[in-house]
Amino acid sequence: KPFIGKTRIIDDYCHHPTEITMTLAAIREENPHAKILCVFQPHQHNRTIELLKGFANSFHAVDEVIVPDIYRVRDKAEDIAKISAKILAEEINKACKKEKASDGGGLKKTAEFILKNHANYNIIVTMGAGDIYNIHWMIK
Repeated sequence: KPFIGKTRIIDDYCHHPTEITMTLAAIREENPHAKILCVFQPHQHNRTIELLKGFANSFHAVDEVIVPDIYRVRDKAEDIAKISAKILAEEINKACKKEKASDGGGLKKTAEFILKNHANYNIIVTMGAGDIYNIHWMIK
């Protein structure tokens, strides 16, 4: 579904900092005055740890970011203990020098936020290689 109300919904498989940065920059270039929310679900905890600085610097082109969770696959307990959606959101805020990112508290809570607040955005972009696509069924 490309729209919820008047808000355009874009889904992208991006899950690497370079892809994210370039995709969001292109969306911003085409929509210079739009209010853009990005819902980003990183893939794997150990990968999120390794690419943390890159992820933190990937969201300058959007107004807000929600990290619903980190998609778990082949993750070790020690990696899960080292990184979370909340930590990634904090790192994004540090890199952007403002409060623009938050922990969504899971896909269901993030979908509830979108249903309640979609009218505040012109564009909502979902990104990730995990099960982020399920959020689209939740906001129908």
